[in-house]
Amino acid sequence: MRIIDLARKRDSALYRQLTGFPDDLPNLEQLRPPNNFRPDGIEISWYAKRQRGQ
Repeated sequence: MRIIDLARKRDSALYRQLTGFPDDLPNLEQLRPPNNFRPDGIEISWYAKRQRGQ
């Protein structure tokens, strides 16, 4: 955590890399697990949020 704090204070690009999400997030909407007990979870995934611009 101290490394992340140092990056926040001194290197904003490194801080974003350490705390951000990768550009290639998987699209969970394409997956069809045998038992999906929470299908609404796809809509609240980080991928879906990024697609909506949230």
